[in-house]
Amino acid sequence: AELDLAGLVLFNPVLDLHFRAGWTEQRPFVRIGSWFLRTRYGLSALEQKSPIHQVRSVPYATLIFHGAQDEVVPLAQSEAFHEKMQQRGNSCT
Repeated sequence: AELDLAGLVLFNPVLDLHFRAGWTEQRPFVRIGSWFLRTRYGLSALEQKSPIHQVRSVPYATLIFHGAQDEVVPLAQSEAFHEKMQQRGNSCT
């Protein structure tokens, strides 16, 4: 289905439900939450549903706002997503 969008704006987004990027920077409750998600849904389901694994070519720009001091979602997630978006030829800042 075609969406009538001018662009996407993401604010401190969770882009990897497995929390791979920046895992060493995670606070204990984030590690526990990640463990719970893996236990409840399974690793393959998390990988299938994570936005970082759903990146495809999109016709609109994406703007990511993510604070470097975020203690819940590591900035590395947004950096990894940004890189994948650009690899697919998307405009992502």
